[in-house]
Formats: sequence, structure tokens, C-alpha cells
Amino acid sequence: MKNSLLSNIFTFSFVLFFVLFSNTLAAPVAPPAPPTPPAPTSTENTSSNEGSKPGSRRRDVSSLISRGGQVLGVSTCEPYLNEYIKFGGENNTEEVKKLQMFLNEFMGANLDVSGSYDEKSFEWVKKFQSLHEVAILKPWTDAGLPTEATGYVYKTTKRWINLMKCPESVLSTPLPLLP
Repeated sequence: MKNSLLSNIFTFSFVLFFVLFSNTLAAPVAPPAPPTPPAPTSTENTSSNEGSKPGSRRRDVSSLISRGGQVLGVSTCEPYLNEYIKFGGENNTEEVKKLQMFLNEFMGANLDVSGSYDEKSFEWVKKFQSLHEVAILKPWTDAGLPTEATGYVYKTTKRWINLMKCPESVLSTPLPLLP
């Protein structure tokens, strides 16, 4: 009795499967046709020796590689900021000017681009750090250091500014060692 019941269930399941999917099983779909290869150009070698084997035609690809190129994951831009900036410190005025231009561009700070790391620039850096807390402040907390926005353009702040100016450098700009 038990075997008969299992046999009936199996048969019913098979019939149900067949009925439900018979339309898709009855009409197999042919795979798409392969793309038509491009017509030979004057730079292709079509001699009888080379052309007799499938896929053995040679092309002049020098025009493709002579243009240069870009390796994925490799940055093509230089870091925007190269030095740390500290309120009250002896800062490189050109670096401070770049920082002020960055804050004007990305934060709408409307700072004077003077090269002096003044109170207003310092406060805008703190706002920037708070806005990008996960990227700038959280790594310090994860390293076991309680932190809040400092206004100092140090390891993670400088890194984040550089990444915002050159997003393609994300793979080549690892998180710096902390502290």
C-alpha cells in the first residue's frame, strides 16, 4: 500500500511537471547565430597559407596599442594634496590654497583662497570631516582611538580629499596605517 501510494505520487508529479512545462520542452529554442566576422581590410594578411586555417588571419593591431591605454584599477592622476595641514602649524601655502579651492568646490565654502589656514578654513574642514564621518573619522575609532572632527588635514582627511578629486584612484589609494 505504501509503495503504491509513493508510486502514484511520483506519477502524478511527473505528469504535472510534463503538463506545466510541455510547451517549453516541446519547442526547443535554437541558440543565437554567431556574429558575422568583419570583412577583411587591407591590413589583414589573407595569403592562402594563413587564411586556410580557421581563425588564423592576422590583423595589424599596432593602431590599437600605439594610442596608449589605461590599466583598470591604476590611477592616472596625481594626489591633489601632498602634505598634511594643521591649524597653527607652518603649512605649505600652495597646499592650503588647494584645500581652500577644494572646500569651495565640494562644500560651497566660499573661502578666500589666501593660502593661510585660518579659523574659517579650519571650521570648514571640521564640517567636511563630519559630513564624511564614515570615511574620515570611523577608521580612527576602529583603530581604538576615540575621535571627533579635528579640523586637521591628516591621513584619512587627506586621503578622502584626494579620492574625491580623483575617484579612479580608489583602488590604488589604500587606507593609511593608523595612528
